[in-house]
Amino acid sequence: MTHRRLAFTLIELLISISIIGVLIALALPAIAGARASAKRVRCMANLHSMGQAIIMYQGDNDGIIPWAVLPIDVRRQWTDPLGAIAEYLEVEPPSLSERGEVLTREPWTCPSDTAEGLEDGTSYIYTPYDFMSIDPSPNPGRLITMIYEIQNWFPLMIDQNMLHTEGIDSTIRTRNVLLLSGAVEPGDPDKHQRPSGG
Repeated sequence: MTHRRLAFTLIELLISISIIGVLIALALPAIAGARASAKRVRCMANLHSMGQAIIMYQGDNDGIIPWAVLPIDVRRQWTDPLGAIAEYLEVEPPSLSERGEVLTREPWTCPSDTAEGLEDGTSYIYTPYDFMSIDPSPNPGRLITMIYEIQNWFPLMIDQNMLHTEGIDSTIRTRNVLLLSGAVEPGDPDKHQRPSGG
């Protein structure tokens, strides 16, 4: 009569544990990459929502983009253009609590941002303020809107920092870019340069 062995030997158990460990080690970078991609997609959705709000704002304001002459900083109460587009998003713009803490949430913050957006109230830079702050005309929004319409490669809003990683390689950092058309593209805003041949 033969006896069947019902238990693992110690060697078999150790080999099984090491195989499981190797499989987990192979899966972790893919999981981290998927998590980073999900955050990037949410960030792009935030920018897309703000882009659609800016387009609706333009529709109600003779085609002019929201006015802003200072960078967004809730602590200094510089919230243009967020206040202008908040009503189109049906969301409160970033604000300060009674204790002086910044109150903000999506769509104003990028899910990958853990510092800058929480401090300023938003993770994004509204780039037209640079031009509007030096435009001496009585309505800088009109001229700047015309420039943005002609030069449709200007970024309208970008991530403040290089927040996103490319795939599994966490050393390559990029940011998302919102164009005046409402399109959102991943990448570095420096690549949005004047098209060649024009």
